[in-house]
Amino acid sequence: MQGMKRFEAREKVALMLQKLDLWRGQEPHSMSVPVCSRSSDIVEPRLKEQWYLDCGQMAEKAIQVCVSTQSPLLLAAT
Repeated sequence: MQGMKRFEAREKVALMLQKLDLWRGQEPHSMSVPVCSRSSDIVEPRLKEQWYLDCGQMAEKAIQVCVSTQSPLLLAAT
């Protein structure tokens, strides 16, 4: 699908799903479609990688360092 125009790619995906017997149908529905103010083109959503940071675990490690040593950070805060 890379390099295809989005509407052509959608049609191809629909055909592929139908061939694999995974097509669940198509129904009309109302929705707001974002449009570019400059080009008046439809703005397509993009999938982006998501990530997670466990701040609780990170804070525990920082607290252990501050308690077990005389950290310059801890001394500066007092």
